[in-house]
Amino acid sequence: MKRIFTLLLTALITSAGYSQASVGNPNLENWTNQVIFDSLEYWSTSAKDFIWGDGPSNFWRDDADPHHGTYSLHMETVFRWDSDAMENDTAFGYCVKERADENFVGFPYVDTVDQFTFWYKCDVEVGDSAVAIIQLSKGGSVYAETVYKMHGTVSTWTEAIVTIPDGDTEEPDSLWIGFASSDPTVPGIATEGSILEIDLVTLQWTGGTAV
Repeated sequence: MKRIFTLLLTALITSAGYSQASVGNPNLENWTNQVIFDSLEYWSTSAKDFIWGDGPSNFWRDDADPHHGTYSLHMETVFRWDSDAMENDTAFGYCVKERADENFVGFPYVDTVDQFTFWYKCDVEVGDSAVAIIQLSKGGSVYAETVYKMHGTVSTWTEAIVTIPDGDTEEPDSLWIGFASSDPTVPGIATEGSILEIDLVTLQWTGGTAV
């Protein structure tokens, strides 16, 4: 190391004899901003796994092919290297309202809701399932939940109308919503290439009010 440092110092001194040009941006005042990844506001997504887990970027992205507005959400199950486990793994794309909470408590929400709708397209591999999950909680306990599974190829935007059993029995104090390109509740089912796209997520009470 000492020899390398000496050679470097000699090279710097020698080069200084040939050029008196100043160092660019010597005061370190000029900066360039570069976006590493897009972040979906008010939702947690698998984008953070791309940054911290050495995964490819295609398992989560915005998509300029919406049912409504300008963008929809594209999620894809990919084969990747897991640097924590030091082994290959299959990772699904996911999207969770607010945050991925281990207790599934979710975000504050106090309106009665017994129906969940969203628009989707999918191309799910054989044996795999894309999923939408919703849970209603009160006092830290889940009292109503449903898992909606999607299979095969749905190439045009299709509305999913999902009933939440027992959703109208009481008002929640929190709500949890999640989507994934493969079913996280079934170990080993995730298959590379499964795709789920979603748009226009709404909640209803069957009296007809979108809440």
